[in-house]
Formats: sequence, C-alpha cells, structure tokens
Amino acid sequence: MIFTFSLYQGLLELTGQLASVREQPIQTSQDKVSPWLWLLPPVKMRKEKERILTILAENQVSRDQLRKVVGFLDKATGWFYVALGGWLLAVAETYLAVAQLTTHGLLFKTLLALLILTALGVANGFYRTSEKRQDRALQQIDQAIEKRKK
Repeated sequence: MIFTFSLYQGLLELTGQLASVREQPIQTSQDKVSPWLWLLPPVKMRKEKERILTILAENQVSRDQLRKVVGFLDKATGWFYVALGGWLLAVAETYLAVAQLTTHGLLFKTLLALLILTALGVANGFYRTSEKRQDRALQQIDQAIEKRKK
C-alpha cells in the first residue's frame, strides 16, 4: 500500500503539473518515450528528461516556464524515490509473509507475489488518474446532483 498510494499521490500531482504544461503551445520533432520503459524506471526518467530538454531548446521557453519545468522534474524524481522506497518495503514484507506461509519454492513464490502486487499497484495508480475514470466519476456526480434537484 505504501508503494501504491505514494505512486498514486505522485501521479495526481504530476497530472496537475502536466495539464498546465500541456496548455502551452509547444511544437516538437521529438517522439514520445515508450511507456514500456516504465519497466526500467531510471532509463524512462532519463529519456523523458532528455526529451523535455530538447523540446525546451526547440521552443525557446521563458525563464518562468523553465522554473515550472524544473519543479515538475523535481517532483517527478521525488515521487519516484518515495514509490521506490515503498516498493522496497513491500519486497521485504512480501518475503517475510511468503517465508512464514510456505516451506519450499520460496524464491519463485516471492517473485510471483511481487510481480502481481507491483503490477496491481501501477495499474491502480494509472487507472485512478485516467481521464476515462475521471469522466465516469463526473458523470456519476452529475447524475446524483440531477436526482437531488428533482
């Protein structure tokens, strides 16, 4: 839960930051970084940083915009390390739980449990911050308001 919810909190904050950055008219020749690189987070972060720096150089952004980008990069890095710390705690706790519940095949069972928990944590964070989920939540709120008006 420490991993999942710190990742979720980071995604919430970063989504807000990205929304303000996306409002700016920016042109770029840079391709997006593959989402598959989330399997190697340090590589993904480095590639994203390189991409952002190239985009900033191409668009000659103002000092104020650069300050916002630096803040964005700092938050992204900070939340990555918080989530990583939570994940490392999850590794230790999962190992202890599996060790108490089983007698053999411990390494395979621990790795399987970690893979499943990690995938569920990442999926939960991205699902909860997706536009599709937010639109659905807004529709439910609108429907509840309409019912109260009647």
